[in-house]
Amino acid sequence: MTFITRCTNCHSVFRLTVAQLRTQDGKVRCGQCRCIFNALSTLSIAADAQITSITPLIAIEKDKQPTTVAAGTVDNAGEGFNFLDSPATYRPSSHSFRIANCILLALLLWQIMHGYRSEVAIVSPAWRTLLENYCVVVQCDIALPRQLSLLSLESSELKFSSTDTTDEISLTATIRNHAPFPQELPALLLSLTDVNDRVVASQILHPQDYLAPEALDTVTTGFSAHHEILIQRRFRLEAIKAMGYRLELRY
Repeated sequence: MTFITRCTNCHSVFRLTVAQLRTQDGKVRCGQCRCIFNALSTLSIAADAQITSITPLIAIEKDKQPTTVAAGTVDNAGEGFNFLDSPATYRPSSHSFRIANCILLALLLWQIMHGYRSEVAIVSPAWRTLLENYCVVVQCDIALPRQLSLLSLESSELKFSSTDTTDEISLTATIRNHAPFPQELPALLLSLTDVNDRVVASQILHPQDYLAPEALDTVTTGFSAHHEILIQRRFRLEAIKAMGYRLELRY
């Protein structure tokens, strides 16, 4: 199949190539009457067998210097149709792709470092100072781990005592951090029960409530690895008849 066009002035028919159509957006000069016309306006397709002779067709180049190209006159050309050749597609260079991939990789590493900053600080303590400085800039924090399964209540005892005016209880307990890294101090849930083991009163003790005054800095520095903390606390009972207790670690 061959692309053909017809001069709008003398009606001569010419054979065209895609390269000629791209030149000056399809504008060509007729080799017979020298008239300039748009080849796309009368473009159609004909079989190669229909081409009977060769006639010169002049294409107008972008530098305005006409050049002669081969064209063929055809008989009984097929029906015309609108033809627009697809423009050349821009393809970024491999260098641009490499730069884009490096940027995406850097963003991915930043997201991982930001999202798992606490874990990174635990696994690589040498990074902790750098991460702390980073958090100062972006206003974030490095939270201490909260692995409750690595904490245990080693022992606990609750003593009831009473005087003529008040009833008191004294709590003594020891909790241990089995983790090889510091953890956030847990809260303690103290529940008092009656003779039927039903809860009659409960209270949550936060680290600030059960730590000794000289150990309050542990709240920020964390529960040291493989370390134990002794808890001693006294409570006053107000018209509560308790016979037993439960003590649980909570986060």
